Amino acid sequence: MGFFEELFGAKQDEMPRGVIVHNVKTPYKAQIMAHFEASFPGRETQVWDDPDTHMELAVMAPTEAEPYYVAYTMGMSAEPMTLDNMPHGKKFEWLRTAELLMFLPGDWPVEQAGGPEHLNEPDRKAAAWPLRLLRMLACMPRRQKTWLGAGHSIPNGEPAHPYAENTPFAGAVLFLPAQKNGPKEVQPVNIGGGRRVVLYTVVPVYPAEMDYKLEFGAEALEHKLRELPAGSGFFVDNSRPCAVEAEPGQEARQAAQEEAE
Repeated sequence: MGFFEELFGAKQDEMPRGVIVHNVKTPYKAQIMAHFEASFPGRETQVWDDPDTHMELAVMAPTEAEPYYVAYTMGMSAEPMTLDNMPHGKKFEWLRTAELLMFLPGDWPVEQAGGPEHLNEPDRKAAAWPLRLLRMLACMPRRQKTWLGAGHSIPNGEPAHPYAENTPFAGAVLFLPAQKNGPKEVQPVNIGGGRRVVLYTVVPVYPAEMDYKLEFGAEALEHKLRELPAGSGFFVDNSRPCAVEAEPGQEARQAAQEEAE
């Protein structure tokens, strides 16, 4: 049983369609930026404002102590997400307000992605696809009148295909940026009055990892990704190994066993 089947008694990977995105900005921008600056100190931060959706993307540069990029959204929390079609919606009211983040290697060519007006240009796709993915997912709850949370998986199209020619990833899964889920733990953003903005790490995955998640659940995949060294399973890294690859000789042994049967 997967994470959401266990929590709510139903699968939550299917998203309704047909709702227009409203052009609004989050009122929590100052709190979100202060939170990330405290969590990842000493970094230069570039903020991109997407004129089409008013979704903002912040990209924090690597440091010598922490040689990786941190990218996060500001705008998904502008409107509470729709939980009304969920069992026990009131009990999980805190899930309505969220933002997304990503970890990228320090050598990722972020400067080649350009600003938000360039993210859809074909010649920038190899560098820009993680930021395009962040923006697309952050708009999804408003556009489709639904919600995103830990354990959700979103394939890249149907059938799923890689985000760019230079990457093996063809879908993404969301995880809480908890201990062991990346280079460091990141807490939710306190916005006053006992309220908070939940943060989810967007992790691009191999087709085999997506299949594994759908069969065994998000927690099972989370444990597999944690087994990769130094939190690399939660980075956007085209060269990272697949967390669920078969052991050497396993496929041959399985084929021989099936033939014998």
